[in-house]
Amino acid sequence: MEGKYRNTDYMYASARIRALEGRIAGRERLERMIEARSSGEILSSLGEYGFSLVRAGADGTGAILREPTLASALTEAYAELFAMTEQSRVIDFLRYPTDCNNVKAQIKCFSRGVDARGLMIDGVGTLSLAEVENAFREKDFSAFPARLAEMIPVAEKQFAETRNPQVVDLLLDRACYEDMLASAKASGVAFAVRLVETKIDLQNVITCVRLIRMALGTAGEAMLEEAYLVGGTVELSMLREALSEGEAWLSERLLYTRYSDLLSAEEHLSLGQIEVRADDLFMEIVREAKYTPFGAEVLIGYAIAVEYEVKNIRIILAAKDAGLAPDGIRERLRKSYV
Repeated sequence: MEGKYRNTDYMYASARIRALEGRIAGRERLERMIEARSSGEILSSLGEYGFSLVRAGADGTGAILREPTLASALTEAYAELFAMTEQSRVIDFLRYPTDCNNVKAQIKCFSRGVDARGLMIDGVGTLSLAEVENAFREKDFSAFPARLAEMIPVAEKQFAETRNPQVVDLLLDRACYEDMLASAKASGVAFAVRLVETKIDLQNVITCVRLIRMALGTAGEAMLEEAYLVGGTVELSMLREALSEGEAWLSERLLYTRYSDLLSAEEHLSLGQIEVRADDLFMEIVREAKYTPFGAEVLIGYAIAVEYEVKNIRIILAAKDAGLAPDGIRERLRKSYV
């Protein structure tokens, strides 16, 4: 482990986080949302759970704005984490995906003269929206995480040549995960490294399953090579073999790893069901932070807990709008931290 980590540096922050964890919507609160009559009723109740309701209109008295309200939970959570400790860089690896998202939005929108702000997230990444926009105006990407900074000009060039947004996603996602792993290792927090490795593994396995089901032959092998994220524990050679051997074979091989519950040889799971299982497996590891008295693990766990809370509420709201029955909503929910 590269960094010098002392859990005692986080004693005050950990105590403060324990108090904040009570605001997170656990299964009981999510169940009440599932049973609500409409998405509007759910939105109106979010203030009771500590959300800052963002309303339309210059005077802030209009209708509740869904996405800004949900986003405010994340930005406020990170603001609290920054205010608590001078060691806030320990959670930088969790902020890099937002940087990556904002870069993708800029590349895809800038060349078309479209305002990217509606697709960007402020207050969570390591750079503000103004800093991201200025970096693209000046063509100076040095403030971004190192690997992402290196790949932005490459992604810009390839997008200009192909107009294929998937090319941008593949290049920048790989860079993002490399930066996340490097940051986690530099922090010296073994828990952070394990989380990033798990994220990488889960993404690689899901990509492999998707390609198996597409049955693309040699083209599938090339796509796996292109999409494979380095730094995890699931080897590319095994996934490459799975393309020819099939999903049941992959499921059996995973029985000897920490991902034994991800796939099922007995039942055909949809990709959506596999993604839910992947998120739940990840949360099982995150939950270990609940039993850590103090340390960076507590801060990391809280940040991810709020992210999952927002994801679950977004799922419920979308399902309510679609008229989905309560049991169908429950199947789509991810495990909560509390």
